Amino acid sequence: MGRKSHYISVDDLKIKDKIFLNALRCSGYASKEQCLKYISSNRLKNYVLEKVVDKCSVIINGKSETVYRFSDNGKEWVKENVSDLSDRNFYSSTGVEHDLRLMDKIQEIGEKLPYEEQLKFRTEIENRDLFKELCQNMEQGQYYLEQMQQHNISMPDFSYGTTFVEAVTMNYSGEVIESKEMSMEVFNGSLEIIK
Repeated sequence: MGRKSHYISVDDLKIKDKIFLNALRCSGYASKEQCLKYISSNRLKNYVLEKVVDKCSVIINGKSETVYRFSDNGKEWVKENVSDLSDRNFYSSTGVEHDLRLMDKIQEIGEKLPYEEQLKFRTEIENRDLFKELCQNMEQGQYYLEQMQQHNISMPDFSYGTTFVEAVTMNYSGEVIESKEMSMEVFNGSLEIIK
């Protein structure tokens, strides 16, 4: 028996597939348990066989763990096949443990929201674009843009509405956290730091 031509049929994408793909787009990495909150084990296996998602083995706290991330081809596949996500940005991974904490928070926020609202989730790069846009309409906008260029202001990892989330690791200095908090002056939102 030959290899199937496709393991994932684009015509067969369900809302839960799109919610999964959107969450992974915003987090970088997800554990198997996190993936299974959205899709079945068999469906996850098919995403790997289709080469949309990479299955990786990493060491976390001295133990080998299986995690999932988009393959480079997978990002293109999503842009081509999921119209809701075709023009969206993908989160650039900071590190597996960091990204898994971020995914926990994305799942917590997403549990209470319909798919259409989850489409409003923004990655760090999308937050940067919004920040620049907001600065255009502010009296002190130029000052904030300069602060960002000088790395005195940086963007939170993730946001939904006026809720902003930054996952921090032991490597984060007080200055880094302060630079994230300063962005709230422009966003007029609240920043949640998750450790």
